[in-house]
Amino acid sequence: MEKIKGGVIRGKQDEITCQQKNGFRDPMFVGLDPSFNEFGIVVLDQKANIIEQKIITSDSNLDADERIIQLENSFKFIPMICSLCSIYIEGPSFSSNGQFSLQMGALHYYLRIFLIKNKTEFKIIAPGNLKKFVTGKGNCKKELILLKVFKKWGVEFDNNNLADAYSLARMALEEYKNVN
Repeated sequence: MEKIKGGVIRGKQDEITCQQKNGFRDPMFVGLDPSFNEFGIVVLDQKANIIEQKIITSDSNLDADERIIQLENSFKFIPMICSLCSIYIEGPSFSSNGQFSLQMGALHYYLRIFLIKNKTEFKIIAPGNLKKFVTGKGNCKKELILLKVFKKWGVEFDNNNLADAYSLARMALEEYKNVN
């Protein structure tokens, strides 16, 4: 079993690792921006601290199905996150067309099926809703997301996929705070 900073576990969950001195870990929130080229993953704790952030990629020389399996090897730790509360996934863009849109649809549904099989709840967020949450507008360029994430939360990213994943995790956290 590999232990990752902040209690994110790859492999079997260990009860002691998931506990702190005075009880269980705070809830964890995950944002996923799925893509074959740069799949963004951000894990936040209840205080919006980044526990883990990463970009995973797949080999563009492989077929789409092989690329999906390659990506799964990097995201399969998600259902094992201690005190996992919410996973928010950016939905596919409906403005895409052709072979790319079919492949992205396959990746999205594979991810959803993977999470369902692992009894892990998730919520799909439309790209326009994510942009509106971050910028106040339903459509904008990727560079504006980077700027608004920095201005709104003081977190700087040099990768728009990480900024999107952070914003999704932050959206999950905000919804949790509003309900609780």
